[in-house]
Amino acid sequence: MLSYLAENRDDSTAGVTAVMIASAIGLFTGPLWGWISDKVGRKRVTIGGIIGVAAFGWIFFAFLDAGPLAFLPIVVILGMNLAHDAIYGPQAAWFAEQFPIEIRYSGVNMGYQLGTVIGGGIMPMVAALLYVIGGHSPWLICGYLTLLCLLSLIAALAAKDPARELAISARAGD
Repeated sequence: MLSYLAENRDDSTAGVTAVMIASAIGLFTGPLWGWISDKVGRKRVTIGGIIGVAAFGWIFFAFLDAGPLAFLPIVVILGMNLAHDAIYGPQAAWFAEQFPIEIRYSGVNMGYQLGTVIGGGIMPMVAALLYVIGGHSPWLICGYLTLLCLLSLIAALAAKDPARELAISARAGD
């Protein structure tokens, strides 16, 4: 985002400010989404976040191209604190719930590290390549982000949600 703003809007400071504000708010929204996932289920919250991130990518770049930069912090807050943090907040607990105790640490660590490399680690390089291939347009990047979200959605739909099952059982008095 910062290099995109510098190249296309002659402003990189607006992006830094927006990310700093959203990161500070994230100190509260990450745990808030975790707490919400305790109440309604981690799967439900995470799926909502995945859908939010997929939609947000398209909205975000459309805004970066034409929107007033004074509103950039609001747009970044919506993307980071509503969509991204809805995935990130429940993540640690939900990942741990996917594995039996005997292999929990290994399973979570392997899954997290592979996901980070495949989904996030190479994203800047892939985004730069797609930006050049796309004629300095962000839309191929948005498509790639949407593809990653689709893969995440499939994985989330296939995953267990034991905390929600326990909560339903507790409410039913079992």
